[in-house]
Amino acid sequence: MQIPHRAVTLFNLFLQKRSLDDVTNSLIAIAKRAAKRIEERYNDEASRFAKLEKWAPKPLSINVFTFSELRKKAVEMVGLERIEQLEASVLSTEAAKDEREKTIKLVDRLAILCKDFAPMIVLFYAPPYYPAVTASSDPLVQRLVAKLQKYAQEKHGISLVQQHYFGGISDLSYVGLQQSSSSLRALTDNMPVWNRGYHLPFDALAKFQVPVLNVGPVGRGAHQWTERLNVRFAFETVKEWLEYTIKEVFAR
Repeated sequence: MQIPHRAVTLFNLFLQKRSLDDVTNSLIAIAKRAAKRIEERYNDEASRFAKLEKWAPKPLSINVFTFSELRKKAVEMVGLERIEQLEASVLSTEAAKDEREKTIKLVDRLAILCKDFAPMIVLFYAPPYYPAVTASSDPLVQRLVAKLQKYAQEKHGISLVQQHYFGGISDLSYVGLQQSSSSLRALTDNMPVWNRGYHLPFDALAKFQVPVLNVGPVGRGAHQWTERLNVRFAFETVKEWLEYTIKEVFAR
């Protein structure tokens, strides 16, 4: 059995009103706390080992980098031209794989190149990115929500509770941009495949501000073998709500 030299963990994050700078700083702080705990545990075990043997391991120190910091170090080591050649080679070799796999491979190759800085924790972002949008304060949306709540209660005896953010992914994220393009640098600078197969037109989205309202069924066990949907509720009750909402949108 061999201990792996590298490991990768991917998380889905709900941003809501938090900026990418805030999220990135929070993740870096978490990574640094984890690094410190690892160092303390390792050094404690090393001290115990030293009591049994004459040789004692050197104290462990773990570096924490963002992807942009790691790439900058790689460029300083071998030059920009070689790094760009390496990245092009990886993207060509991994062309059949999806963006997440390409992202991991790019980070991995740079981490190997910068092995003198190991052990290290590298923070990076992988596609897809769904901008957080909410139109809860929009007058049209407020009117529609109030009418739909009243309709659902009177017609079906169901009390609807408004959620300001959908707890999943939706294409409604792409009908506006509620953060400035400049504030997204923390995302784009730390996404290895940005403009290398993955891109979002942030400037166009910033100009395309459309109020959003998501009316749909609620399921359980998403992406698991227990995934399920109340068919009658989804295709009868919610269908009526959706039709009612659409008519109200265009009502004068």
